[in-house]
Amino acid sequence: NDVQSTITTVTDQSTQLLSLVNSLVDSRLNSFFASSQSSSSQLASPVLPSTSQDNVLLSTIATSSSLSSQQDSTPTTNTPPMNSSSALINALLTANNGTLAMGNQNITLSSQPHLAGQNQNTFNFVNNCNNELPAIPAKILKQIKSGRRIQISLSRVLSLPVNCSQLCNGSLGHDLVGLLKDSLAPSTQATYMSGIRSYINFCDSHGLIPFPSSEALLCFFSVFSFNRGIACKTIKVYITGVLHQNSMLGSSLPLALMPILHRVIRGIRRRQGNSLTRRPRKPITTSHLRVISRFLLLCSHPTQDKYMLLAACLTAFFGLLRVSEFSCPSQSRYDPSIHLMKSDVTFNLNHSLMTIRIKGSKTDPFRQGVNIRIAATSNNICPVGAMRNYLALRSSKPGPLFQFHDGKLLTRRTLYALLEQSLPSVSDLNTHSFRIGGASAALSAGASDSMIRIMGRWSSDCYLRYLRVSDFDIQKFTANMAKISHVSSTWDPDKW
Repeated sequence: NDVQSTITTVTDQSTQLLSLVNSLVDSRLNSFFASSQSSSSQLASPVLPSTSQDNVLLSTIATSSSLSSQQDSTPTTNTPPMNSSSALINALLTANNGTLAMGNQNITLSSQPHLAGQNQNTFNFVNNCNNELPAIPAKILKQIKSGRRIQISLSRVLSLPVNCSQLCNGSLGHDLVGLLKDSLAPSTQATYMSGIRSYINFCDSHGLIPFPSSEALLCFFSVFSFNRGIACKTIKVYITGVLHQNSMLGSSLPLALMPILHRVIRGIRRRQGNSLTRRPRKPITTSHLRVISRFLLLCSHPTQDKYMLLAACLTAFFGLLRVSEFSCPSQSRYDPSIHLMKSDVTFNLNHSLMTIRIKGSKTDPFRQGVNIRIAATSNNICPVGAMRNYLALRSSKPGPLFQFHDGKLLTRRTLYALLEQSLPSVSDLNTHSFRIGGASAALSAGASDSMIRIMGRWSSDCYLRYLRVSDFDIQKFTANMAKISHVSSTWDPDKW
């Protein structure tokens, strides 16, 4: 009986509170707009005079925020008519970016469409004491701009209750922070930080608070990036980084619940078309490999370095390797649990086949590993022979597979410099051209789609983007098509 009586009392008080709020809004907004019709400048920053009744009501709203949030989370299907308060609130939202100042209190008027798909706007009155996160401190924003890793606050990320806050300072909290940091690869974190810094610079230049983010802010940031000539694909990566940082700071903003942002991105993509699409990278061919081989033999590098670079190029081409699978990002970022070591290469008894153990890759973030088998070609661009020659000169000590005579590691930058020096007349080549060239050569050699997918370890049809059909193959296929007098089967596009 006591519980039932308490529930009844709370319900009655809540009803009275909402009635008082509506009355206050109607009276205060009507008086404000009546007094501001003669001056358009006042509408640019509407501030209502404060009374003691305002402060009492705002304090009551603050203590009842949990109850109002539960009521707001209940989906409704009836669409009430727009009253005078709603109309005035709409005007305020448009004129003052959704913020109404009443005395010393800031009230945010947020308009959110119902998930049920109704054309209804629900206005939530929330003051500074609600469950929304406050603005991110300037210290954290400075860390983001400088590119440093941000200290994760578990109390913000998890919204822990008071009686569980001691978990953050123990070993469990320390381990949890480490797992959160390791949820993304270092390269992904660096890409996200680039987008986050661009987003914060945009907010600073317009006097906006970057976090917690909102759909409106992300829409304007997308337009800002579009006007700067940034490609749509890059803008999408930037937004993903901002949303990730938003969640790490304790404010979840699901991308699926932002339909306007999706349409803005789609509009950017339609506007840009292919104007900002980078030119397709050319494949490295066997002719290029022979030129690289001759260049290395004639250059003044130490013998071990020559054979090491040649073995790396031939292995990448015939193994359809990604550059991250056989080289290091920098001299200081070698990880033996990911990058190739000398012990990862083995040969069969007659040295006609070598096996390379790839311990981790772009499509294998959980490091299950895969074995790459490469056969000997018995010519001057044989990957097995080049690897054996290099290992015969290399020190027998365990360590990174591809390293120079002075112990320095093979990096992406070194490979790119080799391509520029050995093939100066060939444009649009980069380190990924080895993988593209290997897949294209396999296609020209008659390999099936399934074989190319297995060789390149593609889990989807994205490998088709890497295939380049030569003019010779087109001429050969066209001549063969002209000889066909009877079609034995019909091509079905639905099965492609």
